[in-house]
Amino acid sequence: MFDEYGIETNAPGTSTLWTGPILCEVVSSTLISSNRWRYRLTQCGIVAGTSGGTKVAGEAGAFDTDTALAFNTCEAANSSTVASGITVADLPTGFALAAVPTGELVLAWFRYDESTIVGVFTRPGEFEGTCA
Repeated sequence: MFDEYGIETNAPGTSTLWTGPILCEVVSSTLISSNRWRYRLTQCGIVAGTSGGTKVAGEAGAFDTDTALAFNTCEAANSSTVASGITVADLPTGFALAAVPTGELVLAWFRYDESTIVGVFTRPGEFEGTCA
């Protein structure tokens, strides 16, 4: 099925085409199941400088809203027993997979899913904890 602009769609208001990569900053994360998070991203940019570049948040263009919903493809296969390919029971006591930190930059791809912008990005997770 094609919309009035010639974009292939699965159903009215959805697109099978992904746009990206778009440089984004992680604004927040919400745990949705064991070792998997839903992220809010906002488009940002980099301004060249003598120190290698400065992040510029809120650069316009990618979204109609301030933030977009996104998922990390590296977390897709995670469960309560496996995190990033590691058996959770084998981790040292007190260690766990953490969400991608707020403020991190990621390259993301987006598409419209009904009235929501949905994004995906790929960034390996990190384990946090304190060594005994």
